[in-house]
Amino acid sequence: MLMNQKLADMGLPGVNSADNRAVEIVAKNLPMRHGAPLACDATVVSPLHSTGEARPRAAGPARRAAGPAVAMSASLAGLPAV
Repeated sequence: MLMNQKLADMGLPGVNSADNRAVEIVAKNLPMRHGAPLACDATVVSPLHSTGEARPRAAGPARRAAGPAVAMSASLAGLPAV
């Protein structure tokens, strides 16, 4: 298991060697899919502003509030960005 693995070090197509983004956890050699790596990352968005007030639509799709970080993660995983 690797932690904070840089995308540039993962051999992903379209990722520049100067890219400093990282995935939180990468598990390798798992007994499924012929040992294909499993990358796990999380984007946490607080339902509250720093003032303590609730964010609009906090109980709804918080993915949109996370913005580009979620879109990038989704595109790397081949998922649609919402």
